[in-house]
Amino acid sequence: MRLLRSAMGLLLGGVLLAQTNAANGGQSQTTDATKKGPTDGSSSGPVEILTDTMGVDFKPYLNKVQADVKEHWYALIPESAGMKKGKVVLEFAILKDGSVAGLRVVGTSGDIALDRPAYGSITASNPFPPLPVEFKGPYLGLRFSYYYNLNVDGTPVFRISPVESTVAAGSTVQFKAVENDKDAAVTWSIVACDDTCGTISSAGLYTAPPKIPNPSKVRIRATIILTSNRTAETTVTVVEPKH
Repeated sequence: MRLLRSAMGLLLGGVLLAQTNAANGGQSQTTDATKKGPTDGSSSGPVEILTDTMGVDFKPYLNKVQADVKEHWYALIPESAGMKKGKVVLEFAILKDGSVAGLRVVGTSGDIALDRPAYGSITASNPFPPLPVEFKGPYLGLRFSYYYNLNVDGTPVFRISPVESTVAAGSTVQFKAVENDKDAAVTWSIVACDDTCGTISSAGLYTAPPKIPNPSKVRIRATIILTSNRTAETTVTVVEPKH
């Protein structure tokens, strides 16, 4: 679970993208396949349909595809990639029965620790669900771009460290917000909960409540002081103290 959350931290910082550009009769079709807040921090980009959609709306299908890819991608990202930056671009085709063909790396990060999880996220998801029955083409060509600790424009992401933590009831854990690899000036808050979830100081020190809240996972949010629309979130799980 710790590894999964670490990968998710990368995702929220701008990792596999938010919008889908589909070629449809020469026109660009954009769909919110995996909306990212800055949050998921994203913007537009890197899941592209390379072949003619023949008028078919692939948004619901691509939502499922990306969900599968992300799940496997998270599981494959090593701890060593936690602070690395890079971009990986893959191209492949999904055949009518959902099987993958022609998978290749068209843009390498130059680091196998970043390239391998991206590549493996496709092979581990193979086969995908069959293509929509209304689509009469032989296959769907796709290009996926993966961003590690980078926004789509190549700038470093705004994030919270640690990505996930566990704290005993009544104890504390220190969070910090980082942008451009430097400490960021932020305001801290607990999301959608009152004091029963604990408190967090202006310096990012979270104090867990004396009793485990329900749910036990507490969402922590950091908001950059000068731009209130730029936020990052993490979770802390409150557990029983060890005796």
